[in-house]
Amino acid sequence: MDLEVAPLSNESALAARHKSQGRSRASNNVRVLPGADGRSAVARRFRDIVTDLTEEMGGNLSTVEQCQLRAAASLQVHVETLMAQMARGEVVSPEEVTRAGNSAVRALDAIRRRTKAKRPAKRTIHDVLASRIAAE
Repeated sequence: MDLEVAPLSNESALAARHKSQGRSRASNNVRVLPGADGRSAVARRFRDIVTDLTEEMGGNLSTVEQCQLRAAASLQVHVETLMAQMARGEVVSPEEVTRAGNSAVRALDAIRRRTKAKRPAKRTIHDVLASRIAAE
């Protein structure tokens, strides 16, 4: 008994290919916060920090770099939120502020070190003149 299988329509083939390669919204866009609509002041600040750090790192980031960047951005937003609470006169644990601040500084420093490592070394005027002399 031979069964003939009908070929997939273009829409079905596209849907099947999309499902097999489907990725979460967070994977497709580093600006997306799972469970948040992105319109709050905190979400906008997070998005701004992620955008700025992505530009500083030269764009086209690996998954590890994106995760590191998002972690640093969330820590920085947390520190800023704690500082705003203190400024409003709310009771905030000094230990929590210190720990959050130190964590944010370490995360941002790790990004800065990685960014420096990716950049080509700066050429001095001596390097430029030496290369011109060597070319002659």
